[in-house]
Amino acid sequence: MPLRSLSRPRSLLSATSHSQLLGSLLLALGLSIPFDTATAARSPEQIYQGVCARCHEEGIAPSIKGFPAALIQWKVRNSVGAMPRFPLTDIDDKTLGELGTYVQNLKPTPASASEGEHK
Repeated sequence: MPLRSLSRPRSLLSATSHSQLLGSLLLALGLSIPFDTATAARSPEQIYQGVCARCHEEGIAPSIKGFPAALIQWKVRNSVGAMPRFPLTDIDDKTLGELGTYVQNLKPTPASASEGEHK
């Protein structure tokens, strides 16, 4: 009698599980996106380019240009899919608010505009 694998069949993994797995894999490979203690001294543009753009401009995650500031702030504070959570110890509320406003004011590219309206 052949031995069966004890792992769960692929079909039982939800889309959320796949996203969480991807996020865990990225973190394990050292592709995490650390905020440093100098975040508050950096401009929203510098934070976006140095942290957010690493996924949201490289096709790893969808574009967030033009998203409402409140949605950006919520997603940063709460882990969503493969998106890592950035707690208050990583980015303070004032800086996060400024980052949200910066992202909201970015002009969506044609590809990100076709992903759906977020306003």
